[in-house]
Amino acid sequence: MVSSILTRVLAVCALVAAMAVWQPSSALAADTEDQRMIVLDLSDSMNEYLEDSSTTKITAAKDALSNAVDAMPDTTHIGFRTFGGGCTDTRLETIIGPIKKDSLKRTIDTRDPEGGTPLAYGLERAGKDFTTSGRKSILLVSDGEETCGGDPVAVARNLASSGINLCIDVIGFRVDSTARDQLRAVADAACGTFYDVDDGPQLGAQLQKGVCARSEPWTVISIDQLGGMGQRGSGADVGAPRRSGRDCE
Repeated sequence: MVSSILTRVLAVCALVAAMAVWQPSSALAADTEDQRMIVLDLSDSMNEYLEDSSTTKITAAKDALSNAVDAMPDTTHIGFRTFGGGCTDTRLETIIGPIKKDSLKRTIDTRDPEGGTPLAYGLERAGKDFTTSGRKSILLVSDGEETCGGDPVAVARNLASSGINLCIDVIGFRVDSTARDQLRAVADAACGTFYDVDDGPQLGAQLQKGVCARSEPWTVISIDQLGGMGQRGSGADVGAPRRSGRDCE
């Protein structure tokens, strides 16, 4: 029971750490609106349980996102989109606008996973959700690769080069090597950042060093191992931000 609770706490804390530093750059002009869109994978695999835990990936993601919403400034402009099910199943749950925390948290909490992973289509539609000038950021939360034959890397590249000033950042849940490569490539193609955490012990060690209270510029965490899992992935020193792709500034 204690191990299960700790696993869930670590998972939530890691995601909150990622979201908490997803804040406007001080380099932005005062009259520039910084827009954000959370894009959440609701494919059926998000119903899987974390190893050595009674918590599913979607439960951990919902908890973390809700806590992160609470930590966001009241001036944040943000929207929320989901994808999962059939190959054209994606839904704009909350249009981009001034954050309404209680409403956004309720929306996050009531969405459940099913079906496949139309990642490319979800990203393509998310790119059309932005309406004004200023820097735009998509935070993609997913546990796997495209399953509908689309090319999310090409979509990300097209969005980044379309002149709308957009970066795509990625959080991966317990991803295998194929999914990891694809999600990293999405970040690389669209000015994103990528961060590996190999297992629960490494994550816990970094949390003790204050990862949850980091105030660095937005850095994306790829969580491919959550709680008590055997080490796999890059084995990089978790806690050291790594830029991938070009500089957003």
